[in-house]
Amino acid sequence: MKIFTLILFVFAVPVVMRAQTNPFELGAELVAHNNYLKAIDTIYKMKSAQSKKDGSGRKKPTVYDQALSFFSSAIGEDYPLNWASRKKQDSVVSPVTFLPAYKYLSKAADNHQVIMINEDHNTPKNRIFTANVLDDLYKKGFRYLCLEGLDEDSLVNQRGYADYETGFYFSEPNMANLLRKAKSIGFKLISYEYEDDREYTNENYGQNVREFNQAKKISEILSSDPKAKILVHTGPGHIWEQGGNVIFMAEYFRMITGIDPFTINQEVNSVGEFTAQMSGLNKGMPYVVVDAKGKPINSAYDHKGDYDLLVCWSPSEVNFGRLNAILHKKGTTLYNFSLLPLYQGKLLQILGPSSWGPVPVDQFRIHSGVTQWQTALEKGNYSMRIINENAKIVWTQTITVK
Repeated sequence: MKIFTLILFVFAVPVVMRAQTNPFELGAELVAHNNYLKAIDTIYKMKSAQSKKDGSGRKKPTVYDQALSFFSSAIGEDYPLNWASRKKQDSVVSPVTFLPAYKYLSKAADNHQVIMINEDHNTPKNRIFTANVLDDLYKKGFRYLCLEGLDEDSLVNQRGYADYETGFYFSEPNMANLLRKAKSIGFKLISYEYEDDREYTNENYGQNVREFNQAKKISEILSSDPKAKILVHTGPGHIWEQGGNVIFMAEYFRMITGIDPFTINQEVNSVGEFTAQMSGLNKGMPYVVVDAKGKPINSAYDHKGDYDLLVCWSPSEVNFGRLNAILHKKGTTLYNFSLLPLYQGKLLQILGPSSWGPVPVDQFRIHSGVTQWQTALEKGNYSMRIINENAKIVWTQTITVK
């Protein structure tokens, strides 16, 4: 489903309140000061003010809704976007079968030099999927990880972790974890975003310029390392291998290099297409959708040939206040702990050692009625803290995960 949301890449700058502020810019400024809760609250107020000005009856998500969805996802919350109904393209064959995605991708990787995995920018479990395949792909010779939104001037390859100036998406714990894990394994991180401030009279032309230059930057890896195996983690539409008025990154990459990338689409969950059929599967896990003969199929909302593989997540269940899809992290241990009710509404953050950087490895808002919580952490020592709506620390504790 080709839904493309423009998200500005902004970095840490002093917080300045100003009229008609873009909610993504304002949210990023507040988050750069660790003020996730104020970012969400402020954008809610902006949305409310705009709604009063517009009047009732607006059905499509506004830019404020999109910003709320993005920043809510950074603290483990879901703010659904109710897009208008989308037209189905092809009929999905029946019956369909669901195969464990990690095992399927591991086998498929043997036959491909370049793998491109997309994400919905408001769905952190999509980042966990890529993080969970890193070890296996490294063993199969993959050495480069291209990350959408990574600042071209970032020093992450030297220091090995993300901070609030690394790029717009890296203030979300699972994106920062993905980057850090890749570096610890031995991947070289590649920035491939193309930024162009020019305003084109034809929007499709401007999009094509961006897609072409993204593909060109990735292809440059092959100039110095022709046999390089490359993993690309990108936004939703860039993996499309056949466009209409827009040619997307994956298709341009094939034109430039002659290499057909193996493209994986994760964003089908936004329409809940297979939710009912997946009810009997392991909760909160990714699966590849295939037909009765084991051949991968596409979503009914897409055209055949748009991408190679459809990964669909089974419905999650809540365990100890958390959606279990967020806790299925390879190489981690489940850690349970208690919190007093007096902290409800505040934000709990878990930070690793200083060598892991300032972005929390996990965080969530403390809700009423839940006192027992769970997180998934690697072995080691951590600092837990609770911050209020002004980012003031009100409680701290150190823990050790064995």
